[in-house]
Amino acid sequence: MEKERKNEKQVKKFMSALLACVMVAVSVLAFDMNPVHAASGAITEASGWLETAYVKWTPVTGATGYNVYVKSASASDSAYVQLDDELIRKYPSYMRADAVGLKAGDYVMKIVPLNNGKENTSAAIVSDKLTVNAHDRSGFTFSSNSPVKNGVGAYNNDGTLKSNASVLYVTEANKNTVKMKIGNTEYTGVAAITQAIKAKSNCQPVAIRIIGQVTLSGLAAKMYHQHMQLVLREQLT
Repeated sequence: MEKERKNEKQVKKFMSALLACVMVAVSVLAFDMNPVHAASGAITEASGWLETAYVKWTPVTGATGYNVYVKSASASDSAYVQLDDELIRKYPSYMRADAVGLKAGDYVMKIVPLNNGKENTSAAIVSDKLTVNAHDRSGFTFSSNSPVKNGVGAYNNDGTLKSNASVLYVTEANKNTVKMKIGNTEYTGVAAITQAIKAKSNCQPVAIRIIGQVTLSGLAAKMYHQHMQLVLREQLT
């Protein structure tokens, strides 16, 4: 009887020691599954929003630039559309690209590193499915009783850019030097461009995309806020 009790105690000690080992092993595994730093070229965040989608990633070692593409999640790879370079921005610890002018639906974005201008397709990374929603267009502008009976500006009612629209990218650095042709005349500087848009009744649709913060200080010509209200603006930060 005493021998059985001794064996039972030994079994309990063994099981306690085994359980402690298992708990230590599980703790170590859980720690290892949460690395402190993301790998080179890893997507850290991606999401769809209102007729836009974005992706963030850690810089790829050795890359001199990036091409970024977007397509419908159900479409073949041949449907990828390349984003403008201005929609790709570098931050201190990550890269970001925004796809704008998307109609509601599911999309994927692809990032392809460049080595001295040549795509390194073997290092391309693709996002998971991103769901894009539509803006609310229940306002009077879109009513059949409104004067225009449709959306105004540079975008169609589904959020896509109009086929005849021009896109102007404005930064603090180029606000006085950026150029755009309005009608048959080329204008320089965002102030002159917006004034020309206001003055010309037959101006093409224009989307002004502001990259970062653009101040009124130092503008080459006087610009009023109402000039900017004539075009659809998007700010990318």
